Amino acid sequence: MQIDPTGRTTLATGSTQGIGAATVQELARAGARGAVNGHEEARARGATARVGERRV
Repeated sequence: MQIDPTGRTTLATGSTQGIGAATVQELARAGARGAVNGHEEARARGATARVGERRV
């Protein structure tokens, strides 16, 4: 199954590390906008920087 995420807004829970972070990064590369969430603000900001703020 092929789903084109271009222009869609996505949310991956646990997106500051591990599988959640990898999911957000891949969705951003595929053209999706995403939300990064986490328990610690510093980690969420770090994850956002890794993905690229224009995509998150």
